[in-house]
Amino acid sequence: MIPEDTRRTEARKKALSLLEIRDRTSKELRERLLRCGYSQEEAEDALRYAASYGYVDDRRYAENYILWRKDEKSRKKIFTDLFVKGISRETAEEAWEAAAGGEREETSLIEKEILRKYPEGSVLTPKQMQSLQASLARKGFRYDDIHDTISRCGITVEW
Repeated sequence: MIPEDTRRTEARKKALSLLEIRDRTSKELRERLLRCGYSQEEAEDALRYAASYGYVDDRRYAENYILWRKDEKSRKKIFTDLFVKGISRETAEEAWEAAAGGEREETSLIEKEILRKYPEGSVLTPKQMQSLQASLARKGFRYDDIHDTISRCGITVEW
């Protein structure tokens, strides 16, 4: 049987080695330590240890995540991703304010996605239009914004 202090030290070292690979949220690190066979208490101790040195910071993680993805994903999709990673809505809102500067115009992002696939003024089949709208909706954009932006880009449907 391994002494408890040794297990705690191992869990702390494992937490730090996991954080060397990539930044993680508290939830992600806790789950990873539990999957590695550490007890709940050992995982929590390792998490507190890493956080005491500033190695685990959910707010910083959320800000970085937003900065890297705000030009490719909708606000809604980013918030959903952060929630899955264990970030609270409040923390995500604060991080959004800090990283993205409040509300931003998502129609320019939608326009960029549309024009990446189809040149301005394209005439699409109904199936292509449906596919385009579904693709944008899966990225978390609102249908009204999608419809308005498609019209503004001069994309029409060939009936």
